[in-house]
Amino acid sequence: VQFQDQQPTSLIMGVDYECSNFTNNSTSMCPSVATPPALYLSQCRVFSHVKCLGKRIFFVQRPCSHTGGYKWSTAFILSVLLGGLGIDRFYLLHWPTGLGKLLSFGGLGVWTLLDILLIGTGFLKPSDGSLYE
Repeated sequence: VQFQDQQPTSLIMGVDYECSNFTNNSTSMCPSVATPPALYLSQCRVFSHVKCLGKRIFFVQRPCSHTGGYKWSTAFILSVLLGGLGIDRFYLLHWPTGLGKLLSFGGLGVWTLLDILLIGTGFLKPSDGSLYE
């Protein structure tokens, strides 16, 4: 048996409580693209093994995590193998820079190496603002 106050910060998600993805009355849910990332209201419920000094159901704001179907591994492999032709940028829908990379032969290799680093560290993301799968 475990006693907790009602502060969500004192609880451990997955151990003390669980949250639904969306509340029933949420109208806007998550937009497909949002900068800065949008938040949604999630309904959480404290598990029965936790003795709670407050309400067992509470709400927290959680960040949206929209994915557009782009895989990090695919982007990285394209960057290593075909980065000199800008295929990695085309895959991530960065069309203008992909075209520039294609016409400059990957910036004579410099741009290609830079993109391998940027995609490898996860800094270069899809242009629609989504996350990698």
